[in-house]
Amino acid sequence: VNPEGLNAKGEVDPKLTAEKVRETFERMGQDDEATVALIGGGHTLGKTHGACKASPGLSPAEAFKKRKPIWQSKCKGTVTSGFEGPWTHTPLEWGNSFFKDLLNYKWKPHVGQGGKMQYYAEEDKEKDLMRLTSDIALLEDKKYLSLVKKFARSPQAFNRAFDKAWEQLTTLNVGGEWAENTR
Repeated sequence: VNPEGLNAKGEVDPKLTAEKVRETFERMGQDDEATVALIGGGHTLGKTHGACKASPGLSPAEAFKKRKPIWQSKCKGTVTSGFEGPWTHTPLEWGNSFFKDLLNYKWKPHVGQGGKMQYYAEEDKEKDLMRLTSDIALLEDKKYLSLVKKFARSPQAFNRAFDKAWEQLTTLNVGGEWAENTR
């Protein structure tokens, strides 16, 4: 799924993006709860790195052929996504603040430092928290929104759903029955 989102009439459309998120995760055998848990889990720790417009670096295939580290770019050693900013104010701690902040802030679209469309939290004094259109899409779909609210209220529910979804994602037999069912 394009993290900038799908475009409708030249504008980013989180609602269209929600449909694509569901379609993509269903192809991987994930239901709505797993989808929201995996997105939130992936966006609970760390940050995006993307303020460099010079070069995103070599693709993994190019780096392998040239025997160069994949993370090297013209941006002082980091591969960049074009998106910039942390997901939470505690990027080194696991928790459900991604969901709380998604609900509690008003998210405004803008072109970030790396030249990509992303969202900032209007009420955040430091203006450093960010979201992708694919994150905002979780607010535009009734089923996803109910799960965002559930995980914001209950870190235990989030942890259980993430554990289950992560195990399914990482142990899925992609060469067997699942692959046959997706053709």
